[in-house]
Amino acid sequence: MTLRDLIKQETAGLLSVEKLGPHIAAERLVALTSLLASLGAEIALKRANYAQVRVNYLNTSKSAVEAKIRSEATPEFNEWQEREEMRKALIQIVQAIKYYLRLQQDEMKL
Repeated sequence: MTLRDLIKQETAGLLSVEKLGPHIAAERLVALTSLLASLGAEIALKRANYAQVRVNYLNTSKSAVEAKIRSEATPEFNEWQEREEMRKALIQIVQAIKYYLRLQQDEMKL
């Protein structure tokens, strides 16, 4: 199972977080935070792969601009960018769960 599949699996039930309750939301928060750390490691690997492609294009291109354009049209660049977008979305989901849990905690105090 890929990291993307694991993220989809963990976020699938979060559309109706109020039905889950704070306990399950907290469990999902822990799982998603762990996946975020794993995603960070994967991003570093994809970024390194892209950097190597870019260096190769710099060595064979006439200019740095041409090398950049050519390297951004590669699968390595697309994979890196896709992981970056996944990271941004996952951070938003984690923040939303934290907000929900904070609201639940405030309601319990009342």
